[in-house]
Amino acid sequence: MAETSDPLNDSTSIYYSILQRALDILIPDGVPSHATRSPATIDAVLRKAVHDAREAALAEAAFDLYGVEQVAEELGITPARVRALATSRGVGAHLGRGETWVFRRADIEAMRDRKPGRPPKQD
Repeated sequence: MAETSDPLNDSTSIYYSILQRALDILIPDGVPSHATRSPATIDAVLRKAVHDAREAALAEAAFDLYGVEQVAEELGITPARVRALATSRGVGAHLGRGETWVFRRADIEAMRDRKPGRPPKQD
């Protein structure tokens, strides 16, 4: 598995730039001043940073979703088996009434960890 970096310390991360922008407002020139920021200013800056980070995360997540066919091909199983695993393991998101599902990478990995074959009958 690839090692992931900390998005708050990675200068190429959108989260880093959001955090840096907030810090630049709260601590101009990187040097704390004797003049303190009002609680309202701090609240507004932090709320904006959280909002921006949430929007960035939602935009990022849209590119990391996989459909039933993609998952089936990757796992070497049928689309029907993907849907059955998703239902039994509580992974993925079922969209609407049809057979439309979307999966995150973590959902796929949860389905990958499985024993082949039919489970033994429970008495």
